Amino acid sequence: LAFSVVHLAAGDWSGPVIGASGAVMALLVLAGIYWPNRIILVFFLFPMRLRHFIILAIAIDLWNEIFGLRTGVAGLAHLGGAAFGFAYHFLEPAWRTLDERLRQAAYRRAQASAAKREAALDRILDKVHEHGMHTLTGREKRFLKRMSSERRN
Repeated sequence: LAFSVVHLAAGDWSGPVIGASGAVMALLVLAGIYWPNRIILVFFLFPMRLRHFIILAIAIDLWNEIFGLRTGVAGLAHLGGAAFGFAYHFLEPAWRTLDERLRQAAYRRAQASAAKREAALDRILDKVHEHGMHTLTGREKRFLKRMSSERRN
């Protein structure tokens, strides 16, 4: 997304970017936030702290983008992924709170809807008890049948 937005804004549409390296960079940044001192093997040879590797990778992508080096690597996708990973870490508590509020609101709406259906069912059953099944309208009969099948399942 970062690659496409920047290139479209610059009027330079060089086509779509294929790959998941931006998402990998987001995950790397998150891992670096949680485990900055974890030692990794870069190219299976060089031991390096995770935070130093991430700083190096971001610096290389920034260097390539600032100086316009055409390396065939979508550095903006990497930088956008890194920014997303960083933002996600700090915004995640707010997103979690928003998600919980939305879930609670949906639960309350479902409870209110269920209470309405129960009240309508009680009214129809009272009508059947007092006046008989033949007094129900077509709509009431369909509602009664639907509620009956829901209760069986």
